Amino acid sequence: MQRQWEEECLSGYQRARNDVCHHCTYHILWTTRYGRPYLALKEYAKMPVKKTIRKAIERIEKDAPIAIKTLEIGDNYVYLHVEIGPTIAITNLVYTMKRESAKALYNLIPEFRHRTSSLWPRRYFVSTDLEYPLDAINAFVAETPLWEPPKHRRAKHPKKKIEVKLLCS
Repeated sequence: MQRQWEEECLSGYQRARNDVCHHCTYHILWTTRYGRPYLALKEYAKMPVKKTIRKAIERIEKDAPIAIKTLEIGDNYVYLHVEIGPTIAITNLVYTMKRESAKALYNLIPEFRHRTSSLWPRRYFVSTDLEYPLDAINAFVAETPLWEPPKHRRAKHPKKKIEVKLLCS
C-alpha cells in the first residue's frame, strides 16, 4: 500500500515530506495603482525597472519553497504562474512579493516614492486553474479603479461668517 501511494504521488506531484504529496499551482496577477504604466515611464527608460522587479521576485523564490514557472512584467502589471508548497499562504506570498519589489524599485529610483502614494494596490487576482484564465484576468484588469481627482471637501463644522458692522457710518 505504501509503495502504491508513493508511485501515485510521484506522477506530477511534489513531495514535501514522506506523508505530504502536493501540487499547488497558482496564476497570480496584480496591477499598478490605478492601472498607470509606472513600469514604463519615459523618464526612467534607461533604468532597469522591470529587471529590478524581476530580481526581487526571484530572490523570494530562492528563500521560500516556491517555483516560478512563468514571470511576466508588463507596463502596469505583474503576472506569475507559481508552484508553492502546501504550508505557504498565498496572501503572504503575494504581500511579500509586492513589498520586496516596491522596496527594490524605490531603492533604484528614490524620487519614485514621492511620485506614487503606493506602487501596488491591495487587490490581486489568484486562480488555481490549470490553464491560463484569460477571460477572468481581463475582467479583473477592466475593474481596476481609475484615479479620480479629489472632490471638494467641506469642513465637518464650518465656521460661521462673522459680519462686521461699522459703527461710524
